[in-house]
Amino acid sequence: MWALTNIIVLPFLAWFFAINARISQHIYVVFIHPNRFRSKFDGFELMGKGRQIVSVRRSGKTKVKNKSKNKQVLDANETDDTDDGPIEELDLKKLEEEAKEHIKYIQSEEYQRKLEMERMAEKSDLYLNVFNIRDPIIASDLVGHDIPYGLIPQDRYELMKLYGHMGDPFHPVMTQSITVNLLTQRLFGSRRQLTRDEFYYRLDYKMPFYMPGYGNVFFIDKIRCIRGWYIARGLKQSPEGPNVYQGEFKLLLEDNEYLISDAIRHVNAEINRQGIHPAMIDMIWDFFTDNPSTISRDEVSYKLNYIMDRVRHREDMEGISPDNFYYVFKAEAKERLETFDKKSFIQEQLTALHLEELHKMAVSQNAMVRKRRKILMKAYKEELEELYSVEPPDLYKKYEREKLGEYRNLLGRMKALQLRRKELRMDPDRKRPEKTKPKKELKEKKASRRNKKQGKG
Repeated sequence: MWALTNIIVLPFLAWFFAINARISQHIYVVFIHPNRFRSKFDGFELMGKGRQIVSVRRSGKTKVKNKSKNKQVLDANETDDTDDGPIEELDLKKLEEEAKEHIKYIQSEEYQRKLEMERMAEKSDLYLNVFNIRDPIIASDLVGHDIPYGLIPQDRYELMKLYGHMGDPFHPVMTQSITVNLLTQRLFGSRRQLTRDEFYYRLDYKMPFYMPGYGNVFFIDKIRCIRGWYIARGLKQSPEGPNVYQGEFKLLLEDNEYLISDAIRHVNAEINRQGIHPAMIDMIWDFFTDNPSTISRDEVSYKLNYIMDRVRHREDMEGISPDNFYYVFKAEAKERLETFDKKSFIQEQLTALHLEELHKMAVSQNAMVRKRRKILMKAYKEELEELYSVEPPDLYKKYEREKLGEYRNLLGRMKALQLRRKELRMDPDRKRPEKTKPKKELKEKKASRRNKKQGKG
């Protein structure tokens, strides 16, 4: 078949190009499966974009024309009658090399990592919208007016709050794993020890809460908190806009639409205002140290490293993950919450508030005492001055009058000079003297001692 087509077609092509004065050109029509691969050969180029005509000139340059633009593309089922030779002339060695490189790239770690990222993206598409997961929640399911609206068990929610305060912050959205250096730096700063009150204050107030960034334990809990926040306020989730036009994109939203990125920030702020459960703070204090009054930096570092050394499946440079944190403290947290005495805690807080009010009252009374003492000392000083006051002699009075007269004369002269300067400034007919710089007189150059000795001076 190929021999027959060569016998019939080639003479016709030669006659056609002779008429058009293009005998120096050779035409190769190549059909390649679209978007398959791309390979370059000597003299012409194969492109993975359908049929193309590649004309090779004597200068060695190639010119590619896409016949699909001119609606002259041959049907794919037709035979290619314009092939000028067997397939061996297309340099199969380079084609085989490119195929090997393609197979090598597919088997490489980079390509496998890329496929894994694509699979993860496909799985995460389900959770980009918090209302698409298979966990239907309606307004009747919400309990109370605060997060988590009864959607999460208390022990898991309190551990999530504790981890959100202790984890490495990734402002303003989430926290990463707990690392020793960053946690001790945030807690202690430049100090070596903290008291119990200072530890509680820094952990609960100075270290803000952010949602755990990864992990399986708190994943659905985070989504339930966000969904409850949306449903409690009657809002709808809006798709995220481009980062470049984020401000303009918000203007296009309806009144009841809210971006999930903004919702996460509001949820973080609301949970941060709730604070950490006192039983959880006592639990983490007792875990770090046995001392009831103070805690040191070394104790915290030792206990965190103790957990990290015994955790399995920990990645390189990773701290304590949310899942490992939950599995370490879940039994202790559940027991602490069950045995927590709320009445005694309230009594302790009222006692502390009473002591604080007493301290403020003592300080205010002390301030009143200082004010009264200041008034009495001033009156006592005035009485002493009146008691020991002596009338100055006439000579001193004359001296004071003379000094005062000299001062008044000096003040009068200064005012007169000021008025004179003002009149001169306001006078339009006043001729200002020309400012001329005096010429510097050239000093006679003296001969040096050396020149004098030589007789040159």
